[in-house]
Amino acid sequence: NLPAGEEGGGEPQADPDPSQPPDSQRPVIAVEVGPGEYSDKISKKLKEAGLIEDAEDFNRYLVASGRDNLIAVGTHLIPQGASYEEISRILSEEEGDPES
Repeated sequence: NLPAGEEGGGEPQADPDPSQPPDSQRPVIAVEVGPGEYSDKISKKLKEAGLIEDAEDFNRYLVASGRDNLIAVGTHLIPQGASYEEISRILSEEEGDPES
């Protein structure tokens, strides 16, 4: 016997958030990080690009999480609607080296 609401054949799948399109359909914005740019300047670029609401809040997140020193120089492709965690992970990846 299966619990109510479950059908046989595997794990129940979480419904995707209807307010967010799948990653493959989310618009992606390129953000350029230059040599010697500090996290506060990068946070302002992200706000100007419409990727975050509050540059100071995002910069505080980077500093508190220790990711302010992990940001890699290069062009980073960031999907609109990405979380702080997603953005900071993308910013720490070397160009052409996702999953690092």
